Amino acid sequence: MEMPLRLIAPVLALPGSTYFSNYEVFIAERRIGKSQSQFIKLVYTSLPYQRRLSQYGPNYSMVYKLRVTRDRACDESLLANDMA
Repeated sequence: MEMPLRLIAPVLALPGSTYFSNYEVFIAERRIGKSQSQFIKLVYTSLPYQRRLSQYGPNYSMVYKLRVTRDRACDESLLANDMA
C-alpha cells in the first residue's frame, strides 16, 4: 500500500553490502487525522544495485508517498513498555 510519510530523522544506516540487502532505519511521521500524527519506524530495504533512501537526499520537511509493507511482529506501544 502507498502511505504518505514525512521522514523525521535517520536512526541507523549499516555499511553497504555488495552481496546482500542493505537496510536503513528512519523515524517517520504519518497523519492519522487533521490534528493527530503517529510516529513509526521505517525500515528501508534496498538491493546492492539500488540506491539507498539516504542517497536520494530526502527533504525532512516534505511528505513522500512510499510503498510500504507493515510488519505486525514489530508493533508495540510505548505505553505498554512503560507499564512493564
